[in-house]
Amino acid sequence: MPPVRTPAGKIAAPMFPDGTPWVNVAMLRMEKQYGRPVLVEFFDVCRVSSMRTLPYVKAWAAKYPELRVISVHAPGFPPGRDEQLVRDAVARLGIEHPVALDPDFELWRAYDNPGWPARYLFAPRLRLSDVHHGEGDYHGCELAI
Repeated sequence: MPPVRTPAGKIAAPMFPDGTPWVNVAMLRMEKQYGRPVLVEFFDVCRVSSMRTLPYVKAWAAKYPELRVISVHAPGFPPGRDEQLVRDAVARLGIEHPVALDPDFELWRAYDNPGWPARYLFAPRLRLSDVHHGEGDYHGCELAI
């Protein structure tokens, strides 16, 4: 059975909730990203699976300057709810792209996200073009980029 593919161009990028705390940027608005591809990645600094995906996400941010990479930290464990712990982890892990903090899972719910890690790639018109839940398919994601 072939894999189920995302209906390209049909789903609009959810906007970031007002008051979303950010790391590495003062604030970011999704609608201001119009005209460039955007990769939104849900992760948790306390999850091994997120840490295994991180090198790929960081590499794409460096390799494709036209791609806006945005990580969304959604805490799966109590330590991940500590904002300073997350900010320190982002610095220690060398994450230089914008990171949204989603401690109340507002953005998570807007995406109807099922788990960690998860990647959502939006085309320059901010329509979903590719999605992947879990680890793996790094080559497929890069081809989609």
